Amino acid sequence: MTEPKNDVIGAEKNERVIGAGLPTPPKQPTEGLLFVCPPVQTRLYWICNSALWLCLLHNLILRDSFSPVAFVYYATPPIVLAIPAIFLAWWERRWHGTLTNRASAVHRATTALAILCLLDWGWSSFRSGSIPPHSPSDMKLTFWNTGRGEFANWDAITAELQKTNEDVIALAEVTGREVQSQAFWKEHFPEYTAASLRENLIVLVKDGDVEELDHGDLAGGGCYRLFAINLRGERFQILLADLASNPFRSRQSPLNRLFEVLQKNQNIPTLVVGDFNTPPTSICFDKWKSHLTRAWDAAGTGYEPTWPQPLPILAIDHLWGNQHITFRHCRAEWSRCSDHRRLGADFRVCH
Repeated sequence: MTEPKNDVIGAEKNERVIGAGLPTPPKQPTEGLLFVCPPVQTRLYWICNSALWLCLLHNLILRDSFSPVAFVYYATPPIVLAIPAIFLAWWERRWHGTLTNRASAVHRATTALAILCLLDWGWSSFRSGSIPPHSPSDMKLTFWNTGRGEFANWDAITAELQKTNEDVIALAEVTGREVQSQAFWKEHFPEYTAASLRENLIVLVKDGDVEELDHGDLAGGGCYRLFAINLRGERFQILLADLASNPFRSRQSPLNRLFEVLQKNQNIPTLVVGDFNTPPTSICFDKWKSHLTRAWDAAGTGYEPTWPQPLPILAIDHLWGNQHITFRHCRAEWSRCSDHRRLGADFRVCH
């Protein structure tokens, strides 16, 4: 009964002796990621890698200039590209073990892409710098997309705004039955003058006056309101806008229309604020930069992206000023009352 066991043990010893000194072949995975067989997995890897690089090239060259594919630019900021790049780099190393020269080169390129995307996101999203002391001549403004009151009730939203003690409050997506009346705003902001609510947009001014000058449509992609503000003996304008968030439509026509409205008032100190649903690197802002200053570029500190909370990765809320506005400080502030962060600035009116 014991002879078969001895034969098996002897055979195992002989195999070890014969195999001694020979190189061990690389271990090949018998099963791919997520139970996908290796040939299919390889094709899937190359498809994903190609798509990633195409998105990067599109965002660098075309951006959102071509409406049918503008959604690629809007949906893939650097941090979004970095995440699949990191995953693909891990995937290649994990499931192919010892890489061939070709695969190794692709692996290094994908890893470099992930690092570059992370660096670009960090460089554009974070801004350090000293905060200048507040001067009596400085005015304070805050813009906030309140999320239609879907993330908190209006009592909570107004209570948070009251704590900011801003001179000017500009709000978008102000909806709900209770906010339609002037009595609501007078009750919650007794020191402020409130414009009438229209197009879900409203402006409030502390110890000053506000008057609507114009309102209208933005080429079917949003709406705007233009206000005249009298505050501390200074007169300036606020152009408040809310653009539609359709990812399959370029923002070029709405933003061009908004720029046309602004150009009619270029000799008057004007602030342009709102939820543009457009990143600041958009091709739409190229001509803006020769006429306007973006508050964050001039005086921003901290973390800029404003949407979506609680993990914002997109800077789609904007605050610009023409040549008669000087920004002293710009900040984005956290809140649980909306899916947007508040965007605030200290500024001066220059004549």
